[in-house]
Amino acid sequence: MNRVMSRCAALGVGLALLGAVTSTPTSAVPRLHRPTYSVSIILSNYTPEVGDTIKVTGGVTHAPTNERVQLQVQFRKHKHWKRIDTARLSNKGTYKFKVNIDTNRTRSYRVVMLRAGFEWISSGAKVHVWEWVPVGQNGSGFGLGSGFATADATMAGILYPHSLIAADTSGRDKSIDFYSGVYCYGFRAGLGVSDSSPAGATAVITVGGQPTDVARGVVKTIEVPFHDAFVPLIITATGNGNTPQVIGSPETFCKTPNT
Repeated sequence: MNRVMSRCAALGVGLALLGAVTSTPTSAVPRLHRPTYSVSIILSNYTPEVGDTIKVTGGVTHAPTNERVQLQVQFRKHKHWKRIDTARLSNKGTYKFKVNIDTNRTRSYRVVMLRAGFEWISSGAKVHVWEWVPVGQNGSGFGLGSGFATADATMAGILYPHSLIAADTSGRDKSIDFYSGVYCYGFRAGLGVSDSSPAGATAVITVGGQPTDVARGVVKTIEVPFHDAFVPLIITATGNGNTPQVIGSPETFCKTPNT
């Protein structure tokens, strides 16, 4: 009997030792710790014009020197971010990118750092792109008026398509209203008189209360900062009966809301 009890006791001790070995907690294995980095982003221009180059700068706090970061872009109505450039952090943990704005599409930029299976992402920096477009786009257009017709015109030997030309050559004042539309903030055109006018022909064209003296063989480009979708910009022209006044290829400065 004592011999049986001794064997049972020995067996119990062995099982206890085995349990102690096999029950070693897996939490004892070291786990990767996510560093508390922070990525910042600043743009040199948040409302650029098509053709501009903007600078993207910022830094990553406490990040190792020479670590790589990515510049990514997301266009409006697209879910995915696309990598467009990479750079290495400086000794001070800063980075710098340059981006050429080649389309008028609204977009956002962000900077991402990947390291040891983790990623750190800056906030998104949104950019609204502007460009000069022909009057008639984005809700802009000409309203009430008389004495003007829309046609191509030639001034100083240069063709100006889709221009406003004084159709009434009687010498009386001609007038027309321009409306900017909600997303447009300016008006631009080449002012002059048609090459079909006699030598020495002159006229006065007034845009938004700003008179401009024009003459045959000379084109003056004007830009008028302007934005009120409901109040017109008034354009008038005065000249003799043989001098067709021209508002050459009128444009308005707009952002495209649906791209």
